[in-house]
Amino acid sequence: MLDVRAQLALWAFASLVLGVLGGWVSRRAELQRWLRTPLGLALAEVIAFSYYAGIPFLALLSGALTTSLIGLSAGGTTGGFLGFSGQQWLRGIGAAFAALAASLIALWAAARESHAELTQPVSLAESLRLAAYRELHWSPFRALLVVWLEGYLGAVLAALALSLAHGVWWRAVPVARARALVVLVAVLFSSVMYLGVRNLWLAVIGQTLIRWLGERMFSRATSAAPPRASAPQAAPGQH
Repeated sequence: MLDVRAQLALWAFASLVLGVLGGWVSRRAELQRWLRTPLGLALAEVIAFSYYAGIPFLALLSGALTTSLIGLSAGGTTGGFLGFSGQQWLRGIGAAFAALAASLIALWAAARESHAELTQPVSLAESLRLAAYRELHWSPFRALLVVWLEGYLGAVLAALALSLAHGVWWRAVPVARARALVVLVAVLFSSVMYLGVRNLWLAVIGQTLIRWLGERMFSRATSAAPPRASAPQAAPGQH
């Protein structure tokens, strides 16, 4: 029988491999065309839900994950609301408010100096969907860090390093830099929330607001920026 560390490593590895394979398959041209149909969109959402929520659920059933490691409850807490006592909720809301305020201020400052073109900010419903999927998807990896490293400081540093690596990866793919920055800030916020109060509910709400408000900050900054001077037209016959 594998111990908890080995089980978590296997679940994290399975999630990583399936994610890479799914990304590779979904980029095929013929599949891209089919995914734009109503049936394709519905099936893609079922597959996404099965991947993001299914793996943590199976890990929970196997005993590798616990509700406290996921952030769905505080270990040993009885009563309360959604697995947390009133005092834990107050402490978590205070931490979430401080981290959320710092995140939004940082994005607002970046948006003022940015000329990134972000013309279609994500909707609130889509922001909530993405935040919930991400939080569930990251739970085996975060639990692996906490269980393997055991030390709180080590887990914080490792989580922040992974967050930065995640942000660099997003910058490497063909998406707007502004969107990559919003995603990076959301990941950092989520890591701090998980390691600070480990409350999945608050992490989802905060990450939703960061994504939704952050993208709108860049969208407004772009629309308010003065138009760039166009290049002088070449005279006829000149190239």
